[in-house]
Amino acid sequence: MNDKALTLPDGSVVPLMPANFNFSLKVSLDDEVMDLGLAYRMLLTYREWAAEEIERLNTALADWRAHEAHCPLAEQEKE
Repeated sequence: MNDKALTLPDGSVVPLMPANFNFSLKVSLDDEVMDLGLAYRMLLTYREWAAEEIERLNTALADWRAHEAHCPLAEQEKE
């Protein structure tokens, strides 16, 4: 477990989102005990990554739909 970077589901490694905590609590995340601040930073990082992935996939879907609308071969692929 690295408290500076996080490996995302797509394999990329990104720095953790910043967050400050003035107290120390321990939590269990996937059976791994860690500081609450670290767990919170990890969840913030995952949330930002997921939002970027959703945007990327929505853009790819829009591009594909635009392609389907103008390409006769795409119409045949659907059948």
